[in-house]
Amino acid sequence: MTVSENCAVISNKSVSIDGNLITFSSEKIAHSALPGQFVEVSCSDGGMLLRRPFSVYDTTAESLSLFVKSVGRGTRWLGGLREGEKVNIIGPLGKGFSIDEGSRSLLIGGGCGVAS
Repeated sequence: MTVSENCAVISNKSVSIDGNLITFSSEKIAHSALPGQFVEVSCSDGGMLLRRPFSVYDTTAESLSLFVKSVGRGTRWLGGLREGEKVNIIGPLGKGFSIDEGSRSLLIGGGCGVAS
């Protein structure tokens, strides 16, 4: 089920020259996200209206992690978020899938979303 959730930043770690791993508090989205799904993140500094889509990098029972590559104004803004700041996230979106334990799979993707 797709929901809108205000999520606080738990951590924002620089993992490459232009990439951050951002972990948000999330109960609703994290609980229902499946492999292959994505979220839409509001970059609400007042001047950016469009949400940014990101593949779900990882989830726990209470958190959602995204890999964010800084390529424009919105992603640079997200890369500068501090612990405790909140953003609105809508998700999970897209058609998820399950992987049977012990099975072998080949996934092919392109762009910075392949980090997921």
